[in-house]
Parts: sequence; C-alpha cells; structure tokens
Amino acid sequence: MTSSIARRATRPLRSTRGRAVMTLGVVLGLGTVGTLAYWTDTATVTGGTFQAGSLKIQVDGVEDDPVGFSNAFKADNLAPGQSVAASSQIQNVGTLTANYHASATATGALAPLLTYSVRAGGTVNDQGTACTGGLEVFTGGIGTGTTIIANTAGTLRTLVAATGTESFCVTATLPSGTTGGQGQNAKVTFTITGKQVGAP
Repeated sequence: MTSSIARRATRPLRSTRGRAVMTLGVVLGLGTVGTLAYWTDTATVTGGTFQAGSLKIQVDGVEDDPVGFSNAFKADNLAPGQSVAASSQIQNVGTLTANYHASATATGALAPLLTYSVRAGGTVNDQGTACTGGLEVFTGGIGTGTTIIANTAGTLRTLVAATGTESFCVTATLPSGTTGGQGQNAKVTFTITGKQVGAP
C-alpha cells in the first residue's frame, strides 16, 4: 500500500522536469536566432586623382630644327680667319624642373678644320661673328657625338619648370692659316637633352 502511493507521487515530478528542460531549449533556441539580426553599414573614402608631371625641352619654340638658327648659323664663302655665330633659346615648357646637357656632330670634308666655341647664356655680337657674355662651356673641334655641355653635376645647366629659358650661342671659326678645305663644306647638328632634376 505504501509503495503504491509513493510511486504515484513521484510521476508528476518527472513530468515537471521534462517540461522545464523543453522550456529551456526553447529559450536557448530563441537566443541563437537573435545573433543573426545585427545591423551592418559601410562608408567610402575616395582619394584625389594623380597627374604625372612632364619634361619638355624646346629650342626657339619648337622641338626640332628652329629655322632662325639654321638661317643664321651658316656661311657661303668662309675664308681662313673668319667666323660666324648664332644663338637660340633653350626652353623648358614642361612642368618639372630639368637639367640639360648637349652634344654635337659635325659632318663634311670641312668639318675637321673648323673650331667651335659654345657659350651658355651668351649672345651674338653686332657683326654676327662671335658670341659674347654668358659662360663658355666648350671650345675646340667637333666630331661625332662630341659633348659640348657635359653630363656631369658640375657643368649641367638648369631650366626651371614652365618658364626656364637660356640662350645657347655657338661660334664656328675657320682658323687663320688653314690651307685645305677650299670649296668644301661642313654641317653641324646639336642635340639638347633634358633630365628631371633629382632623377638618378
């Protein structure tokens, strides 16, 4: 009798524990679903544009063969002891400050007999026979690819960006006492090369 009553009294306890466990499971389930509901957002930061600088060297406003220089730097009947001079403006019309150097090549049978003087910043005298002022950066004969303004730190010339200008004055002389070369000719070409300041 006593044992039967005790068994019946314990049944509701198991049922209550089961409901409690199920209820806990439901609560835990709702907590897990709740973690998927976080808000998100983004923000964007855009940088500015990038523009490369430019390096552009011109002579008398053009890149190749200025007419004024070629018309002035010539002689039809050059005799021993005579000379002719001409100048041009070397310009940096780019946006980067530049150093420049120059080389020259002379061709023709008369070429080895002529001597040259180059003055950076010089001007032609009234007679058109010599350069004056500025700095003499070369004197002597010109062959093939002769350096007339050296590509070294001590003798490079500098042209500032956009407004940099420097005169380039050249004198060609057929020295007194020259016996050969009658009726022969020569032609000289100058190459100006700019390089960005600070470049290796």
